[in-house]
Amino acid sequence: MIEFFLKRRVLTNLITIFVVAVGGWYSLNVRREAFPDISFDIVTVTTVFPGASPEEVESLVTRKVEDELRGITGLEKVESYSLEGRSLIVIRMDDDLPEREIVRGVNEIYQSVNRVKDLPDLADKPVVNEMTSNRPLLTLSVAGGDDEARDRFAEELHDVIEDLPGVSKVEQEGDREREIWVEADPARLRRHGVTVAELARAVRARNVDLSAGLAEIGTRELFFRLAAKAKDAADIASFIVRANDDRSVIRVSDLARVSEAFEEPRTLARANGKPAIHLKISKLKSGDAIKMADAVRAAVAKREPAAREKGLELVYSEDFTFFIKRRLGVMTNNMLQGGLLVLGALFLFLDWRLAVVAAWGVPISFAAAMMVAVPLGFTVNLLSLLGFIIVLGMLDDDSVVVAENIYRHLEMGKPPEQAAIDGTREVILPVLGSVLVSSCAFLPFAMMSGIMGKFMFMIPVIVLMAFVASVFEAFFILPSHVMDILPFGHPVS
Repeated sequence: MIEFFLKRRVLTNLITIFVVAVGGWYSLNVRREAFPDISFDIVTVTTVFPGASPEEVESLVTRKVEDELRGITGLEKVESYSLEGRSLIVIRMDDDLPEREIVRGVNEIYQSVNRVKDLPDLADKPVVNEMTSNRPLLTLSVAGGDDEARDRFAEELHDVIEDLPGVSKVEQEGDREREIWVEADPARLRRHGVTVAELARAVRARNVDLSAGLAEIGTRELFFRLAAKAKDAADIASFIVRANDDRSVIRVSDLARVSEAFEEPRTLARANGKPAIHLKISKLKSGDAIKMADAVRAAVAKREPAAREKGLELVYSEDFTFFIKRRLGVMTNNMLQGGLLVLGALFLFLDWRLAVVAAWGVPISFAAAMMVAVPLGFTVNLLSLLGFIIVLGMLDDDSVVVAENIYRHLEMGKPPEQAAIDGTREVILPVLGSVLVSSCAFLPFAMMSGIMGKFMFMIPVIVLMAFVASVFEAFFILPSHVMDILPFGHPVS
């Protein structure tokens, strides 16, 4: 194999150019994110039942959901919590099952929850959520100002950011929903002979927006819709509670005071010591974290003057792209500084041409590893960057050993071609032994199970791919490049 590449140095150079070009293109366009998209194999089922006691939640909601979950395969443990006004069921999947079995189990959970019937009227529909590592990348806080101005500006920013490319969703924290309060007056209720329950039923029955079916009139089909959803307090106040044959009516405004307000705060959010609304921004699975963060900052910068006019302050926090950029900078700096130091050391002990060839081992190995890793679905994240940083100082070892041994055979008076062949063959076993020993140190990471195994799997794979690329470059590419760069080299006969 060594002689094959030495005799076809044009092919070797083409392979080098192809690897560097394609690997470099992948490196510049690879998707960047904080963590790989990993499922924790945990599914939660949440049901909100306002005003219910824990006992009512357990008997009317939790047990019905648990009954539907029975019989699903692949469940390791099911934990249920019946709280005041809320039911929470935590389902842990069996980590030892194959991935396809876990996916099928999660789909069965979704289907089973959708089959739950006979829930109380006031209970919301159960919400199924699969826990993954896809957490918000950036938090933008709208701080200061009065409640209404802060709420309106946060809603505007929410809509603007959600439309940006790469943004998956924007979650708000610390905001309060607008509510219409209907405060019944006991004296008025007694005077008109109306109960609170009747008043509530009237408001609930008339505050609707639903389809009323269709009617065939000749050759036409007419669709009817009841659009009576209240838009403000005046609409609620005008609802009719009771009427009689002489056209006298009792409206909500005759029985209660109707006003618009905000819901009672359940979460107090602050930024820079001021009341705030947090916008937690998540990216699409296929999106680039740094590009998304840059787009958000550019869109927010255009609206900062309007925020200042309203006495509001825009504050960034929990920016995970900061750590991605920092590790990318560490890797780039280490590569440049390490390359310069290696070049300096090689210049002291080897011919400068051999020093240049040996130093090329790092970028070629990195490019080859990226050319394989990116099509397999790997991304640049905090874990893959850690793998690259760990292996960075080891990639030059193979090239230095091979280049130095070729140089030693040249000093022995051998022809350049023979020196390249003999020098490379002589160190194949030692270099392979060194690489295998280093690889074995990372194999335990690849064999870890559970959630930690999913996170750590990327590190040994990155390291092993870089090692394989380094060995290939040192044994087959480097000797050919030595022949190209040395002024006295000539083709092998």
